[in-house]
Amino acid sequence: MRPMIGLFAILVALALSGCGGHREDMAAMAAGSGAGAESGPPDWLLDAGTASGNIAGSNAYAMTSDELSALDERIVTSADTWMLGGVYRSPGEFPGYIHGAACTGGACRYGVSGEGNLDGFFFDAEYQPVMERGGIRLGQAFYDATSNPDAPQELTGYGAWMHYNTFLVQISFHPDKGAPDSVQAAPYSVGRASGTNPVSGSASWTGVAVGTDLNRLFPIPDMLQGDAGIVYDFGDSSVDVTLDNFVNLRTGAAADHRMAWTGIAVNDGAFSKGTHWDGEHVAGTFYGGYHEEAGGVFRSGSIVGSFGASRSDRQ
Repeated sequence: MRPMIGLFAILVALALSGCGGHREDMAAMAAGSGAGAESGPPDWLLDAGTASGNIAGSNAYAMTSDELSALDERIVTSADTWMLGGVYRSPGEFPGYIHGAACTGGACRYGVSGEGNLDGFFFDAEYQPVMERGGIRLGQAFYDATSNPDAPQELTGYGAWMHYNTFLVQISFHPDKGAPDSVQAAPYSVGRASGTNPVSGSASWTGVAVGTDLNRLFPIPDMLQGDAGIVYDFGDSSVDVTLDNFVNLRTGAAADHRMAWTGIAVNDGAFSKGTHWDGEHVAGTFYGGYHEEAGGVFRSGSIVGSFGASRSDRQ
């Protein structure tokens, strides 16, 4: 089995000083997961059929774990932008925060923690497709790093892979810490940014948002999915971002969360409003040479997550 750069390569690099994990059969773990949290993330894996059935308009898609890993590797190693919405403990405290890391060919520089080379972190993570919605492929991944002596942890993540970017909510379980500090959440968006503002073409991007509730990370984290809409104003170079129609992927229950930020100035293709500290925050950028995609991270109260969207007249 070839070494794979994992969906978690960026964020695990912050916590692990070495690798020590093993691959699991995710479908078997999800089918056999119970209601407790004693075993950590294996109990947190989504049942792909149930999750897909809870989202109207979704369809199954066929890709292997290795194929998803290769897709993730292609996106990450060509990335020049990484947005990390924060690293949050339940119930919403901040053990650390990083934003606006600069990446070139998989090597990222981030102000709080120095430097990390994404190419240097290869993990035998297991990937599993969950659903496709609106042309966006969503899935989950699991990595067991409990054998790492410096930072034992298990990690799950749910998100999507587009052409120029990937976005995810990662949730990690630290068995050496007491509850609720044992559970941490980290949303991110990473990809190859446009670096410029749109100047013509469609003014709308539609896609998907994924998130979790910081007040419900323990014992089993909620995983939410909704719609993402971005509208660009060519007149004043601003965007409106709307995230709504969230559904709990485990239960199918509608989640009463709607976030909207309007009139956000766009500079060099990037936009941001609010801060993670005040509890209302969105940050994003356009991806692709022709602004084919947009993505970013958000926080609204106890809900944190990331999003990605495709241009309606994608070139």
